[in-house]
Amino acid sequence: MRIILSGGGTMGPVTPLLAVAEELGTKDSGPGTREINELLWIGTHKGPEREYVERAGIRFRTILSGKLRRYWSWWNIIDPLFILAGFIQSLILILRWRPDAIVSAGGYVSVPLVWAGWILGIPSVIHQQDVLPLLAVRLMAPFARTITVAFPETAKRFHGLDHGTGGRVEIIGNPVRRFVEVVRANRERLRVEGLRHFGLSADRLVVLVFGGGTGSKTLNDFIGATAAELLAAAQVIHVTGKGKRGIGKQAGLYETEFLKDDLPLAYAVADLVVSRAGIGSIAELSAVGLPTILVPIPNSHQEANADYVHKRDAAVVVREDDRFYQTLLSGIKNLLNDPGRRSELCNKIHALLPSSSCARFADIILRVARGEKKK
Repeated sequence: MRIILSGGGTMGPVTPLLAVAEELGTKDSGPGTREINELLWIGTHKGPEREYVERAGIRFRTILSGKLRRYWSWWNIIDPLFILAGFIQSLILILRWRPDAIVSAGGYVSVPLVWAGWILGIPSVIHQQDVLPLLAVRLMAPFARTITVAFPETAKRFHGLDHGTGGRVEIIGNPVRRFVEVVRANRERLRVEGLRHFGLSADRLVVLVFGGGTGSKTLNDFIGATAAELLAAAQVIHVTGKGKRGIGKQAGLYETEFLKDDLPLAYAVADLVVSRAGIGSIAELSAVGLPTILVPIPNSHQEANADYVHKRDAAVVVREDDRFYQTLLSGIKNLLNDPGRRSELCNKIHALLPSSSCARFADIILRVARGEKKK
């Protein structure tokens, strides 16, 4: 099978596709046999995805893409031209490469590609991660053969949007990369290695703070404003985001722009995580089973994600308001001092999403690529 994976601009659409790429690259197809599929990734020119995709050994191409905003901006005049150019590029690319299926987990770069695929008879699978479908997915949904969603509540939101899918909306959870399950199975061994790697002590608790693939100025500013009090309570691994400056070297603090091969080690040593509420991060924290404080981006789809998790008591949610720094600092201290509550959060977040998401997603993609009907 020749399969196009498409997503980028941020790491949100990228993480689940990297996870399923591991399954698609060499897929069990029967006793003693392996099915090897050819993958091509279509992403953005300036997004963070290229480095991760190429490190995974997947061919990477870019097309022009634009963003449709629901507010006034001069870019609203220019971006439709980028979308048109991306659509023409997509037609040419598909005619040359002749994929069996196109797969997207969101992102505007995928929209012209899915449209072009529909015109040329190439089926698409669209994965909706967040609780609320975003505009890019809503634009692609009518042209998709199958829509997969992470949450049961999300499936209901495609009523009226699924006339092009024949109602084929499937609930699968959210795919996570294989290393996440490895961390859960080997956490004690990896913890020893991780403490040594990050230069941290085994005698003090560790808080991992990260703001998604591009970092979070809000969380970075929080670290800067509360560093003395926070570092008195715990050691901290702080992921600033690429190109974003942290507070510099401090005792008990490990700062980095982003985590690559050492991300499993960070998960292994973390006793508590403070994170934005992107579903990719939530899914990985669920798979590992880590007590988490979520700080959703205000007035965004992340608030619905955080509400979903909070209603199931699977994480603590802290909103950005006038008392944000103090509320978050108090929340961190309270959980550090309450191992019973941290254990409870571990169990509840681990039960939040199914663990077989990646294998199911790969099976659905291959079924669509082969032209098979849903069983």
